[in-house]
Amino acid sequence: MRWQLTVACWDATAARQNTIPTDAEHTGDVLLIGVENQGVWLWGLRDQMVVERENEAHALWTSTGESLLEYLWHFLLFETVLTSDRCLVVNDATLDQHRRFFDGWERLMVKPWRWPGPLHALWYRDGALALSFAEELPGDLVGPDTTVAILVAGRTGEALARIDRLDLPWDVDSAKD
Repeated sequence: MRWQLTVACWDATAARQNTIPTDAEHTGDVLLIGVENQGVWLWGLRDQMVVERENEAHALWTSTGESLLEYLWHFLLFETVLTSDRCLVVNDATLDQHRRFFDGWERLMVKPWRWPGPLHALWYRDGALALSFAEELPGDLVGPDTTVAILVAGRTGEALARIDRLDLPWDVDSAKD
């Protein structure tokens, strides 16, 4: 009941990509608190700690290591990047391009989720927030040929314009659109 009352107070735009359930839906002993936008990944709350799993009946819940407050902060940062109108997106960056791009960025202290893939991280630099992850399935190993997705959201168009795009083949660059 407390979860429903809390979520009901939030602005409807708190989650535009993924979903924060408004009903107290349980899966066994886990309270569902987040659903990935295509319904393939779930986050829940068990014993005051956040757990996650694939949305398959046989899948086991694993701990994210986050409290509910840490999860909500992480979730909102994640949403900010995914739903920004001022953005850069590149898929298939190499691990070396990923390392070079984020040189000088501050890695935010959020615990890595298994979804959307290994190496999940959030970054900040000069008015821009970024998300990166290996383009592998959750739980897969990362090897030298692994590619990485990089998504960048600018607080302003100027913040996005200041970003050194290196030689990356950007799939989306809203500054050019």
